[in-house]
Amino acid sequence: MKTRIFALVLALMLALCCMACAEGTLPLTEEEGASVSMLAMNSWYSTVDLSDALLLNELQSRANVKIEWNLIDPTIYADTVSPMLASGQDLPDII
Repeated sequence: MKTRIFALVLALMLALCCMACAEGTLPLTEEEGASVSMLAMNSWYSTVDLSDALLLNELQSRANVKIEWNLIDPTIYADTVSPMLASGQDLPDII
């Protein structure tokens, strides 16, 4: 499970780095209150709350972007995400 959290953190870092490279500097936006919504599966084993993770908070502050987490329990992830994707409505920015 640690590998999933690590993979999620790496994916987020990659996304933020790519966005930063497009502009060339951080913060990514000067707009106050900018946010991005992210859908992810909650961990089976870990009790890490991604909204309070030190690394992710640092990325958010440097990028000047607030991440709105939508963490779904692993036991109902497929049943929740499949209809959401099929409908195409109210989708988060990153899945």
